[in-house]
Amino acid sequence: MNDTDEQPDLNAALESATYLQPLHHKVLVLPEPPKKKTDGGIILPDSARDAHEYNVDRGWIIALGASCFNDWQEDPDKRPKPGDFVQFRKYMGDAFTDPVSGQKMRLVMDNEIFQIMHKTEGGNHG
Repeated sequence: MNDTDEQPDLNAALESATYLQPLHHKVLVLPEPPKKKTDGGIILPDSARDAHEYNVDRGWIIALGASCFNDWQEDPDKRPKPGDFVQFRKYMGDAFTDPVSGQKMRLVMDNEIFQIMHKTEGGNHG
């Protein structure tokens, strides 16, 4: 995960699945927050983070549409599921703000998700 002071409330986002239900092949994702500073230590102003917010390509699955990943021939236990940290194509999907929690969400197609990112020994995602 990147360097941020504020982490999204994953539990509150997962509760969003009780009233936000994607349809068909859509996946509701809570994007990873944008970095607050660069790898070199430069602190990014809010305006720069806002401009790059849609550039995020990783996040947590919150809810799945009924048809998500049904065309997978792989082991069903390996399919992405709510709570998984995944990587998807940049600039894909529709961004919106959850009206109840106020968190920014993304609605992407299931075929835009291309990997599940498991935690490494340091506790960070791949």
